[in-house]
Amino acid sequence: MRYYLLPENNKQFKANLHSHTTLSDGGKTPEEMKAIYKERGYSVLAITDHGKLIDHSALDDEDFIMLTAVEFWVGGGGKKLGGFDRAMEFNLFAKDQHNASLEPFKAMGKNYSFEYMQFVIDTAKENGFLVCLNHPGCSFINTEFANKLDGPFAMEIYNQDAILCGVNEGGISMYEEMLRHGKPWCCIASDDAHGTPPLAYPAQGFVMISADELKYDKIIAALEAGDFYASSGPVIEELYIEDGEVHLKCSPVKFIGMGTNQRPIGGAKRAKQPDEYLTEVVIKIREGTKYVRFDLEDEHGNWAHTRAYYVDGRHEPACTNIFDENYLNF
Repeated sequence: MRYYLLPENNKQFKANLHSHTTLSDGGKTPEEMKAIYKERGYSVLAITDHGKLIDHSALDDEDFIMLTAVEFWVGGGGKKLGGFDRAMEFNLFAKDQHNASLEPFKAMGKNYSFEYMQFVIDTAKENGFLVCLNHPGCSFINTEFANKLDGPFAMEIYNQDAILCGVNEGGISMYEEMLRHGKPWCCIASDDAHGTPPLAYPAQGFVMISADELKYDKIIAALEAGDFYASSGPVIEELYIEDGEVHLKCSPVKFIGMGTNQRPIGGAKRAKQPDEYLTEVVIKIREGTKYVRFDLEDEHGNWAHTRAYYVDGRHEPACTNIFDENYLNF
């Protein structure tokens, strides 16, 4: 029986889920940002200006959707790191495109505490938002810290602006660790674009969203269901499980790896010659595997990363801690 991990026959829409404009600390207007991304083949843009939740639906057209979103800053309260206020930032994506009110978040004063962070997440979900944990590396967030939070649908594993600022997000290792702690989050690559130079770089972070049509509700539903993957280059064309094997087709790459919940890791294929490329692999799933996830690398060093897909047939990012207590106790 064939089980599609990326929905069969859907279209893929290229999206940037983290950007800023002149309405906060960006260098381009919303109109300019739309034009830049549309010219580069994108179909979806979330403008996540700091503390400003704005409905940009007037910029929509038949080939482009603007997500209503905001980057929400949690910090202060006297907590310092290197002389600066500690902060954790979340992107909130409105399920209803016209839901542009931050009024529910004013019920509790801002402070840097887990209680307030969880309050923000819970309040966002109760009021119709998807929540993403932003750039944990740039925010000095480790796994133990993030593991206390419940409710985000995703975390950033790649943030182009952070890299340009000298912070190598390198979030895939943290993402793997979060999975092993039972956090069923998806992974996002983003530009966090503030204008130029991030928009001038060819290897930007984006997500490819799988949906049957370019409509706001369809894009949000795909994000919530985990029907997308993170990339800075490679494109996955088909991904399914059949007869105990994973089948993956993609744009030409040099490496395809399958991560799982057990050691040795699931399997990998690497091109052996300079002129050799991989566009399709079949990898057997070992007995005892609970989830599979995939990493691809092209000849330019650009990566694609998927979320964890659970091999028991569920098609949503949900699980409990897959490790027994001995995993976390030495």
